[in-house]
Amino acid sequence: MFRGYFPALLAVNLATITVFSAPWVLDLILGEEVLALTGVMSKMPGIVVLLMFTTGLSMMIFAPTWFLNDAGIVYSNKEAVIDTDQPVEVRTVGGRFIDYLRGYAGIGVIWSYAQLLLLYVSEIEAMEIVNAIDLAPAIVFVLGSPVFMLSAPIPALIVLDIIRERRIRFVRNSAKEMGITKFVEVSFEEVDQQ
Repeated sequence: MFRGYFPALLAVNLATITVFSAPWVLDLILGEEVLALTGVMSKMPGIVVLLMFTTGLSMMIFAPTWFLNDAGIVYSNKEAVIDTDQPVEVRTVGGRFIDYLRGYAGIGVIWSYAQLLLLYVSEIEAMEIVNAIDLAPAIVFVLGSPVFMLSAPIPALIVLDIIRERRIRFVRNSAKEMGITKFVEVSFEEVDQQ
């Protein structure tokens, strides 16, 4: 799956949550003309401006997990299950954290979009005459932001690919300094059940 998808969702989620839970942030980043707007139109500019910051923040949150995955840092429960009937598991350290981050980003963005859509629907209901020209930016933003946001992490992902070998060396050297020096080779064999 495209690595930029979940950071993009997290960025939209963080921007939307910030606008709804900390409206004072809008006072800091927007002018008085924009703050005079009401309903969805007052939230959209704030979300768009915050997306510039939350995209960088979400990339900083996800990047360490990619570093660990790329370097092949793994853990095992082998010692813990020696005298039990539990199976031995080998998992990547970054994979465990990225599962949590993906879950939050996926569920959180659904919650954020639900809030935004409820506000949007209530604004349409409150208007006597729906002016499609005024509502078009909000429609495009609400429906298209996940697609638009997928392009935001692309420059960072290109840089990460360019420096991939250096990142892997750095993470492996750091692991070595921490005493993580064992190498793992996993193989599967067919076992006759009797």
